[in-house]
Amino acid sequence: LERWAQGMKFKDLEKIAHKNLKKENRQKFEDPCLATLDLPHPKSSDLKQCLDPLSLSLLEWKMIDSRDSADADANAKEAARRKFLRQYLLFRTDKKIVETNQLFSGVWDLSKNLVHHPLTLEMMFALPEMNKYRQAAHQAFQQALQD
Repeated sequence: LERWAQGMKFKDLEKIAHKNLKKENRQKFEDPCLATLDLPHPKSSDLKQCLDPLSLSLLEWKMIDSRDSADADANAKEAARRKFLRQYLLFRTDKKIVETNQLFSGVWDLSKNLVHHPLTLEMMFALPEMNKYRQAAHQAFQQALQD
């Protein structure tokens, strides 16, 4: 991933590769949603630059979840978690529809908004510090498939 990111001159992926390899990398993320993850104590105002609603929802959950337990309201944590997981399940369902449509040679007339491309969310999930959130999202998706 590191070599590919360097060859493509994709600085955000290069930084993600370095974090996973535990290499030092002082460069900042270019994507504003990813850049929020580099802040030691992000505030609500820091999230305004993140324009991806799914990534924003994850950042809100992480921000509420990382507050001191004395400050954080359990209901607020659960509401933020549920909000993200609901949006994530819709995203994964849309992604599955697009994949199925591609298998059938595109016979369904789907919105261009559903066409899958690498998302900021997927880059966030590739970060080691986001493992807890990635696992929760994947468990929720697997549970939804079984229901």
